[in-house]
Amino acid sequence: MAPNTALRFVLFGAGLAVTLATSRQQWNDWVRKLAISVAAIGLLGVIGYAVQLEYRYAWSGVVRMAAHTGVAMVIVGFGLWKLAAQRAGFLPVSDGEEVAALYRAATVLMLVIGASAGIAGFAFLQSQMEAELHEHMQQMAIDRATLFEQIIQHRSGRAKLASEDAAPA
Repeated sequence: MAPNTALRFVLFGAGLAVTLATSRQQWNDWVRKLAISVAAIGLLGVIGYAVQLEYRYAWSGVVRMAAHTGVAMVIVGFGLWKLAAQRAGFLPVSDGEEVAALYRAATVLMLVIGASAGIAGFAFLQSQMEAELHEHMQQMAIDRATLFEQIIQHRSGRAKLASEDAAPA
């Protein structure tokens, strides 16, 4: 199992346990944060799968999460958010809390946009680097073949010269 998948299961279990154990507003805020974390990790997993970050996983030795697992975790995160919101609906909400909720939503949106841009930038640079390495390796192969051909021609010329000097006149 991928480490990020295991982390999401732990976060989801903690959020579900807290949601079912209490209905206090303070705990509901923590459950919402856990729900956002679960959904965000799932979304990043799906994005990472979509842009095929194979080299990143190869370097770290981490197992890549499956796309369907990422989608499922995004849905689970939204479900946990909905459960916390439903339980919080029984508590009075003040104007200050509504503004704080808007700030939290905006913060999450900005984090997701920033992470998406970072992953997209990494994927672009990865493809550019692969193309450049391919071109460089191709040129190196051509250069080595040319060098090998010149060495053979040089040694053939020396052998011909040596055979002409050794031949009786």
